Amino acid sequence: MSLRNACSVCYTHILRVVGSVAEDKWIRFVDAGIHQLQSSKFARCPSLVCTDTMKSSDIQPAAAPEAAPDTSSIKPEVQWHRAELIGFIVLATLPILAVFGAFGPTLDEGHVDADGVRIAVEYPARMRFHTVEHLVVRVRNNGSVPLTGVHISFSSTYIQGFTDVVFTPDVEQAYSVALEHVLPNQSALMSVQLKADEYGWHSGDVSITHNGQQLSVPIKTFIFP
Repeated sequence: MSLRNACSVCYTHILRVVGSVAEDKWIRFVDAGIHQLQSSKFARCPSLVCTDTMKSSDIQPAAAPEAAPDTSSIKPEVQWHRAELIGFIVLATLPILAVFGAFGPTLDEGHVDADGVRIAVEYPARMRFHTVEHLVVRVRNNGSVPLTGVHISFSSTYIQGFTDVVFTPDVEQAYSVALEHVLPNQSALMSVQLKADEYGWHSGDVSITHNGQQLSVPIKTFIFP
């Protein structure tokens, strides 16, 4: 009797017994499995004729599993979405920019010349929040007569972006400083201490008035976290 004529339940049970046994031992386990089936509830299966005439040679060992496919020829590929690529470039660029001082405090300078008078303003172009920098104004007299009645004033829109503002010399009125006479070929100096208080751009002018003439130098500072 071929085991393939048996019901699928019994056949599966026998394969389960012999499937994990080495080839030189599986015959003894098959005979033991047949004997176990004859004495169990599966012996009542109407489609199974498990008699002593069944031979172990009628049972074939389970087929060996198929070998896994060869994937050595498959090359891995990295696919970037546009947003991911942009984000990667930005993240890779930030440390380089930081090394070259792109996010650190920087100073800038503006100047104007008129009628033998030169005004130079050195101011913070970029500051971090709550850091302190100084704005410096130099008034040089390149003429042959002393400068009198020199007043330096600052735009309120610029100064209001800072806190703990200290003028040296001290102010006479809101954001305005008076200088002594500036002799020929000499310079007068004043400074303003600024503590960054509001994020963003702050722009205005430094204006110098003397003998009824006014000169202005534009200034702009960016405050970032």
